Parts: sequence; structure tokens; C-alpha cells
Amino acid sequence: MRTNIALPPVVHDNLRRIIMAYFASCTASSRSYFEALELAERRALHSYFDQHIVADEELGYIALDEGDYCALPAHLAARVVHTIHGSMLDEF
Repeated sequence: MRTNIALPPVVHDNLRRIIMAYFASCTASSRSYFEALELAERRALHSYFDQHIVADEELGYIALDEGDYCALPAHLAARVVHTIHGSMLDEF
């Protein structure tokens, strides 16, 4: 059973702003994750190197090609949230 609690207008407005800000940031960060994932998957099809999705405080999530960095620096490797292995084979 759900009961409605009457909140003062000031509290209600502040609570509403907090909730909207939370959901806006969740939507933006999940969108940037899926955009980075899509880019990394496309790159991996045509690369010998692994593609990493890295969490960034300012940009959300970004896709990085390991071939651009040789070995990933420690500050980037610590923020990797997903890796897609390169699909090209170097056996011929």
C-alpha cells in the first residue's frame, strides 16, 4: 500500500531537481558507454590490437586502441571497464 506524503513545496522542488539531475547523468553516462562500445567493436574488426573502453570523469566513456599506446600506461589501464580483442590475425 502506497501512501502519499505531503511535502512542503520547497522540499518537493529540491527533491525533484535532485532526482532529475541523477537521471540525466545516468542517461548521459550510459549513452557515452554504448557509443564507445560501438566504436570499439567497429575498430576491433579491422585491428590487430585490443580496443579498450576507459572511464573518464569529464568525457564519460571513451574507446582507446591499444596500438596507439603500445602498452597502456598505468593511469589508463586502471580505468579500463571493458576490452574487445582485435579480430585480425597475423598468422599469414
